[in-house]
Amino acid sequence: SVPADVESPSAIGILNTLSSHPRKDKGKAKVTADVKSTSLNIPPRAPSSSGSSAARKQSQDAGSDISMKLSEASDTLVQQIQNSAEAKSETKQMKIQAQVVGKELKACNKNAQREYELKMKMVENEHELSMASERTKQLELELKLEQARIARLEAERHFSAGEEKN
Repeated sequence: SVPADVESPSAIGILNTLSSHPRKDKGKAKVTADVKSTSLNIPPRAPSSSGSSAARKQSQDAGSDISMKLSEASDTLVQQIQNSAEAKSETKQMKIQAQVVGKELKACNKNAQREYELKMKMVENEHELSMASERTKQLELELKLEQARIARLEAERHFSAGEEKN
């Protein structure tokens, strides 16, 4: 089979349609076709004579080849779009998972910080309680000492009052 004439009006129209899709620069798949470098491997058109079955068959072969090439190009484009959509979906899912893990980590850190602060407050309260207990014991002993002094002074006063009467 001989390559088709890519300069024919029908081939140029088809190839221009394939290459006329706008380019997208944001990480999306780029689709282009070069009219000069594309070979569809379609046999050249023979001059047709009316009623010639060979010319009709050749025309049908050219049409089916073009149709097959367009179908393959379409399938490729659809596959690229699907792959791009899957990649975007996976990226979005990973971002969401990263956010969830980040929030969980932040919550764990806050919880650990609160636990630490509570433990430190408990230690401080236990220390204050211990100090207050020691101070209470000291004051109780001082009170007993003062009571003993008062009792001694009363005893001395009774003793000295009893001696004066005698």
